[in-house]
Amino acid sequence: DKISKREANLKKQLEKNKKASNWSFEFIPPSVGVSLSWYAEAPKDLTTPVMGTMIEGAIDLDPLFGFEIKYDVYQLLYKIPNPAVLAVVATLDMLDSALGDDFDINLDLIITSEISGSLKGTINTAEGSKYTERLMKDEDDSPCKVGGKVLIKLIGGVKCVFGKTVFGFIKRKAYAQLEAEVMSGISLECVTKADKDGIYVEPEIKFEGFVLSAKIDAGIVDPPVDDTELTEADGLHYTAEGRIVILDPYEWETGW
Repeated sequence: DKISKREANLKKQLEKNKKASNWSFEFIPPSVGVSLSWYAEAPKDLTTPVMGTMIEGAIDLDPLFGFEIKYDVYQLLYKIPNPAVLAVVATLDMLDSALGDDFDINLDLIITSEISGSLKGTINTAEGSKYTERLMKDEDDSPCKVGGKVLIKLIGGVKCVFGKTVFGFIKRKAYAQLEAEVMSGISLECVTKADKDGIYVEPEIKFEGFVLSAKIDAGIVDPPVDDTELTEADGLHYTAEGRIVILDPYEWETGW
């Protein structure tokens, strides 16, 4: 009877998760930063040995706005009509039901899209220094930038906390947590520059690379007393993390 009841509850849970929504949406609000600075600098557009005061003001909109879409890939497993997949899902559900908060698993596809921009102006008090001429000499300087990027991440994680285990006469609790992430994306930025003919806008396209990263936390600790927080002195702890760059970031010089 207990087995039949457990199977019925499991089937009910599977049917419930099949109907659950896999999508969630979150708006990323604007973030505005304003700065004003001044410092001594020899103007880049003058060949004479003269020093002036550079006054620089900037407004950063990073981001101007954006949104994040999350797709629960783990919930997708419930909708795959394959006995092997359903058997794995059922096993994980049984662990989740038995261990409660001590077991958790997730697999999310996250798509983040942001639009950002910046405005910057400079004044140099040195006689003869001109803004357009300084802009021609400085490749990293730009009075205006507007761009957008799309990042795609696949994030998975498993957390397990094993019940109190007896090693000899000493009770211990073991835990393990694994997190893995695959990230890629592309961005487009329109940058204002200057040459001898005047000021122009040049688009820059950048591939954000393809990166795989992982982190694991594990340990054996003394069971907490009176729900107190654990510290490093309460047992043995191990942490490791790694990062593999499968494809390096690359920036296309469009020349447009």
